[in-house]
Amino acid sequence: MPTTHPNTPSTDVRRRGARRPAAKPLSVVHAAALYQPVPPVGCDDDGYPCDDSAAVDNSDHNIVSGYIKHVVGERYADRDDVFANADLGLYFEQGNRSALVVPDVLVAFGVEGGSRLSYKVWEEGKPPDLVVEVLSHRTWRKDLRDKPGLYEALGIAEYWSFDQHRQSDGPPLLVRRLENRSYCVEGDGITGHSAILGLDIRVAGTLLRLHDPATGLDLPDYNEAVAMYRQAQSQIAEEEEARKAAERRIAELGQQLRRSKGA
Repeated sequence: MPTTHPNTPSTDVRRRGARRPAAKPLSVVHAAALYQPVPPVGCDDDGYPCDDSAAVDNSDHNIVSGYIKHVVGERYADRDDVFANADLGLYFEQGNRSALVVPDVLVAFGVEGGSRLSYKVWEEGKPPDLVVEVLSHRTWRKDLRDKPGLYEALGIAEYWSFDQHRQSDGPPLLVRRLENRSYCVEGDGITGHSAILGLDIRVAGTLLRLHDPATGLDLPDYNEAVAMYRQAQSQIAEEEEARKAAERRIAELGQQLRRSKGA
């Protein structure tokens, strides 16, 4: 019978003391969700890609992402700790330049406002609170099948996906909310609610509309806001002209009254 060296641990001890395999990084587990920049690629001072030659799929796509970015920017214009942007690189593993996704819109609270070349989770101190993906013929499968798992693992509180041109057989609008570290889908596929923004969401054809339940009003897009501003300015000008006309008429009546008294 072979002898065991007195310093050799027993089988049970060796089993208990064995190292567990290191967990795979999210970039490996969710490799199918990652974005690969399209050459030529521009990089920041640390070598992280921040610009490439990829083009937006269609104008409707850009309208939706621009609308959400505009609404959030206007809603929180008086705060310097809210960041909202469209088509910005989101890096989630320091030192790994391939750990990259590019949401159509991302919104983060409690971070510094202003401009960025990309959103790096380790620099910001937290992931975004909201990401939005507008599905296209090139990306809809990745947006529906691959990205939810990554965004969920990153701890992003809300993920909206909008099937703008009905590429899939599912509902046009999916609003996912993180609960107990897992996403649950809310809404009926046409409408939903964002707890992060405090706004209701509604599908309007190939577009999205955001509604403020506190005021009962839809929030305007940029063109609508400009039109409303011009209308308000025109109304102010008309009211000012009416005021001046009334003052001139009063002055004329005063002159007539003085002349009649002096006759």
